Amino acid sequence: MARPKVVPRVVEVILKKLAAEEWLPGTRLPSARTLAADFAVSKGTVQAALRSVAQMKVVSAVPRKRAVVLPNAVMLSRRRLARLAHRSANRRLAILVPAEHVPVKDPFYTLLIRDLIVEAARRGIRAGIEALPLDGQLRAARALPQRGFHAALCVAFGPVHLPALLMMLDQKFPVATFNRRLPGLEAPSVRIDDYQSSQRLAHILYGRGHRDLCMVAGILAASAWSGTGRTAGWVECLREMSLLKSCSMPLYILPPYSGTSPFSPSFADQLHSPRRPTAMVFCGARHAEDFLTDPRFRDLHIADDLSVVVAEPGRQAFAVSDLPPLTTIQIDLVRTAQCCLEMVETLLGGHLNPPSIRVAEQLVLTESIGPAPQMSGRTEVR
Repeated sequence: MARPKVVPRVVEVILKKLAAEEWLPGTRLPSARTLAADFAVSKGTVQAALRSVAQMKVVSAVPRKRAVVLPNAVMLSRRRLARLAHRSANRRLAILVPAEHVPVKDPFYTLLIRDLIVEAARRGIRAGIEALPLDGQLRAARALPQRGFHAALCVAFGPVHLPALLMMLDQKFPVATFNRRLPGLEAPSVRIDDYQSSQRLAHILYGRGHRDLCMVAGILAASAWSGTGRTAGWVECLREMSLLKSCSMPLYILPPYSGTSPFSPSFADQLHSPRRPTAMVFCGARHAEDFLTDPRFRDLHIADDLSVVVAEPGRQAFAVSDLPPLTTIQIDLVRTAQCCLEMVETLLGGHLNPPSIRVAEQLVLTESIGPAPQMSGRTEVR
């Protein structure tokens, strides 16, 4: 016998598949036995769900035959899902965070999640943090609908969490990612537009006369290269401005942080040579702090000898004595939360493959960027 509480969930999954055009008009749905195996429910539950869907005029259901998708199935399914989402007074959003990061301590994510919960409440959605364990991630993700969640937003995910994300996408569970580009996966996402901000920053430095520019990035940031990130935007802009050959170190990749200075002797030698970068962009605040407090580089006067930028959104500028406030990149967290909830509501409305939303970064210019120093005839900086 079909379980009454499960049938509406199966109906919603079928509507989402129709809305996503997984089953095109004129084609037949898989058999009830196949659907029951796919949805992990009984055959009777699927048959009851198909009868409900047939009453919505999106499929034709004939006893002992596979259902056929009707011509207006896509439009009608999307309308029905939109009405269901609008009528639901108890819509719930799981902010999925890897278990190893719970409780959340990172300042950026702490503030972002706070704003996500506030924005969700404003839209009539209850949102909260849900820890996703590495072991058993498929079981935890599969249980979200049974636990009353209607959508999920994945925060701080990495490649090791790909199985859970793939499973949710395959089950047509509304899910989006925040600022993650996972190889080979096109999931709905809200992304920080670090590509454009890197290009803008390179143009600003070029306009102030700098021709030897360097971006310092950690190995994890570099390995996440997808052609649309911060390092990609930086290198592409240098190429467009014909600066790659004039830059002594256009991109410097640091090893994983180990508690000691990540800057090699050869890097220090380059910074003490007549031909050295006149502007450096650090993709991590920790790396910038390591550089600025390293005794080997203290004779380099910020802005006069070397322009410095910290490109790590959400991190407060650290204080180093006798240094001007550093130029930083910031994100409007309220606007970011709004974009995330716009994506969630789009998914809840039945559009499971919406285009990604990009959030612009804000460049906060300070006196740490100056005109390029005249390098000809300069003595070595010791």
